[in-house]
Amino acid sequence: MTYTTDAAIRVAEGEIGYREKPVNDTKYNHWLGAIEGSYRYAWCASFLSWVADRADGRANTDYPRTAGCFTAVDWFRGKGRFGSSPHVGDWVFYGPGGGTHVEMVVAVGSSTITTIGGNTSGSLDGEYFNGDGVYRKNVDRGSGRIYGYGRPGYASNWTENAVRKLPTLAKGAKADNEHVQTLRGLLLARSHPEIATVEGPFDEAVEKAVRGVQKWGKVTVDGVVGPVTWSVLLRVH
Repeated sequence: MTYTTDAAIRVAEGEIGYREKPVNDTKYNHWLGAIEGSYRYAWCASFLSWVADRADGRANTDYPRTAGCFTAVDWFRGKGRFGSSPHVGDWVFYGPGGGTHVEMVVAVGSSTITTIGGNTSGSLDGEYFNGDGVYRKNVDRGSGRIYGYGRPGYASNWTENAVRKLPTLAKGAKADNEHVQTLRGLLLARSHPEIATVEGPFDEAVEKAVRGVQKWGKVTVDGVVGPVTWSVLLRVH
């Protein structure tokens, strides 16, 4: 298995409904190295570390192996992988300095993010549980609780063959073209200020963002998205 967003989300989804034993006793803390009597600490970060490990991530290379949210924030900052815009697969940190809690972003909407987190609250089978397990929930993107987002070192979900099958796109392509929406989503995920939504045609804003990607990727800057530019966007080289 390769460490991709899809792989991490599949692992996290498989843990939904897991609940701690009394006083934070979980398999995630034990996996991290806690021994009997020493596991009584918050396990939101150790849960995400466990998920990354099971998804074939490399500890302290692709993700921070830690139980500490502050430690994780510092790690992402040190890698240049911390920001204010959510992407699928990101770790979202809450509270002052990001030290209160962390969850994984599994979907991004215009006004909300969907997360899966451990040591948190949520509903399951019509019953609500308070701060004791792994749950999926929706969070307002504008919430003042959100401190920022860390991006693990995922590999691309795309193969070179898949990239070669993508069509060439240029300014004027219509909004109902699914590949235009894929393009806009990739540009949005890279926090290009010109792109505010995945919806819409290949317009001047998209062309400007594409040129920015091409310049960054040191390829021909023409605003046209062909195989080389798709590869830069998807980081398949």
